[in-house]
Amino acid sequence: MIKVGKVSYLNTLPMFYKLLGYEIVEGHPSELFKMLEEDKIDIGILSSAVYLKDKDKYAYLDSVSISGKEMVCSVLLFLKEDYIKNVYLTKDSVTSRVLTRWYIEHILKLAPNYVENEEEADTILYIGDKAIKEKNTNKYKHKIDLGEEWFKEYKAGFVFALFTYKKSNPNSFEKLKEDVIYSINIFYEKLKNNALEKELFTKYNFVKEDFFRTYFLECLDLGLDENHKRSLDIFESFVKRFGLT
Repeated sequence: MIKVGKVSYLNTLPMFYKLLGYEIVEGHPSELFKMLEEDKIDIGILSSAVYLKDKDKYAYLDSVSISGKEMVCSVLLFLKEDYIKNVYLTKDSVTSRVLTRWYIEHILKLAPNYVENEEEADTILYIGDKAIKEKNTNKYKHKIDLGEEWFKEYKAGFVFALFTYKKSNPNSFEKLKEDVIYSINIFYEKLKNNALEKELFTKYNFVKEDFFRTYFLECLDLGLDENHKRSLDIFESFVKRFGLT
């Protein structure tokens, strides 16, 4: 049975909603990257920077991704003050770490200190469910959606994650791609018809139902079109510039 790595965040829910017949292994993006490297999974929804860093070694499923439309709503910089001096970057995703450096160093032209201790930071990168939870607090002076900042600059949705696998893996993943797309379509059909199971809202009780709908309908794009691929091409230069930060 094919082992599929699943990021333990709300944003992967549609992809795995009705995905049956696979062994699902959960973890943060960085954990899944390590599992892929050690052949503990066959394929996983991994940070796009992993693929861009080593395109000779990796490939990805076409037509599916975790991307933003304009805003992405779950990859955000939280500023405690009106300045950016000491920055804490979550270790959960290399893509979001590189994207943060793109924004701070390339767009804002700043040279901050990157600190290992979150308590020392005036600026904090959170992603996924943690970012959604923090977004609803009043602890910060400013909250910057990094997907929105990318869209402002390039007029293309940012691609955060791809279903990535080693080219050396002998499995075919075409059926997996079909099954993931089927799962996404069923999820969105039910969402639009207000027919999702109530237990989903209990499971993700940190999200209010109106934001749940906004998040999936207005923030996330789970496809992968030519504009997304252009976005990947642009981001590749920053992955090479900053490395897998």
